[in-house]
Amino acid sequence: MAWPFLTSPAPNYDTGLVAVPTTLTQLTVGSPWLLEIDFANPTSALITAKVVNAAGDEIIPTVEVPANGDFQRSYSFKQAVGLKWQASASGLKGQIWGYI
Repeated sequence: MAWPFLTSPAPNYDTGLVAVPTTLTQLTVGSPWLLEIDFANPTSALITAKVVNAAGDEIIPTVEVPANGDFQRSYSFKQAVGLKWQASASGLKGQIWGYI
């Protein structure tokens, strides 16, 4: 789908829907302005996830993503420096998008 807001450029940071690692892994070194963070759990077990900034401050504290469920957090341009994320088990998919 095309970006529907013609007076603003489309977001230029998007991880795509990817596997969230089970170790705390850095996503960005810049300072993105977040629009949304999504997690999808296609497994049959609950998985927790968290997102922190470069200093270790929680952007999303540890949240539970239920089996066959999802989690979504929308922002109005929340700035974060050096994003990192982690899942408690393999199988969790995640996507972060916004501007950088």
